[in-house]
Formats: sequence, C-alpha cells, structure tokens
Amino acid sequence: MDMQNPRTIHFVDIETTTLEPEQGEIIDICIITSKDWGRTICNIYSTKVKPVHIWTADPAALNVNGYTESEWADAPVWSDVVDEISQILADGIICAHNSRFESKWLSYHCTDVLTHRFMCTQTLAYVFLPLRSASMSALRSFFDWSDENAHTAAADAYDCYRFFKVCIVDPLPDVPD
Repeated sequence: MDMQNPRTIHFVDIETTTLEPEQGEIIDICIITSKDWGRTICNIYSTKVKPVHIWTADPAALNVNGYTESEWADAPVWSDVVDEISQILADGIICAHNSRFESKWLSYHCTDVLTHRFMCTQTLAYVFLPLRSASMSALRSFFDWSDENAHTAAADAYDCYRFFKVCIVDPLPDVPD
C-alpha cells in the first residue's frame, strides 16, 4: 500500500424494506468515512429514511431492522438525501460487510456509485477467522462485541469498520506522516 497517498474508505451499511432493490426502499443508511486507510474516522453520515411505498415492504425485513412508523415519522425521504449520499460516496472505496448486497442497492438507488470499488469484510471474515458463518452476528460473538442495536445501519457500519481495523489496519506497520 502506498501509505504516503492514502485512499478514502467508506464503511457503509444499509437497512431495507425488501431483499430486492427494484421492489423495496433503503430506510436506514450509515456511512463512516476514513481518509487514512481506515486508521481513523473523519466523518459519519447516518440517517433513517422514511419509506414512501411501505405497503411493498416485507414484514420480515421490517421486523429485522426494527422499523416502526413512529421511529421514522420525522425521517427524510430518499429523494431528500440521495444527492448528499452520492456526494459523500463520490470517491473512495466502499467497504461493507456484505458488499454484494450494498453494491446492488446503491447501484440501483444512486447511479453514481456504479464505478466504485467495493470491499467485503464478510470475505475477510472467511479468510481470517475460524468460523462456520461469517455473519455480523458471528463476528460480534467471536470478538465479544455487543449486539445491541444489531441490524441498524449505524451499529453494523461501525462494526464493519472495527473488523476492518482488526484484519487490515492493526497488522500494518506504523508509517511516519
């Protein structure tokens, strides 16, 4: 790695109303940005997003991510946040725990992210850990991390960042600035 020219990495998690972006909506997103190979966090963008087609939602998905009408009552709609999200993600690498899922959704709902490079911490878990499952739940259990607020974009994005640090950042040698 060229430590003198660090890359921006965005640790991203989204929660959705269905498994397919053509049928559902993003209702929670968190983007944790690092501009020094993941050593430190320089920005956190996090928001719930009010669904406008809630009747198309899968009740199981809403149960998993804890959606309630009252919790999302004051949330902005996607059209109010998509430009800011696209601007944040305009450069750098997107790192997610299941990057295939996030890339599919972001590519559908933010066309500007189609050219991004995606990194998957779930793949890192398969490579580095002796686990049968590489789920975020399995990682939390393995590292004895709290599962409080699991399946919220903020908690999942932060644990994605923490796992990236364990696998990639901590093993790197210190490099003078």
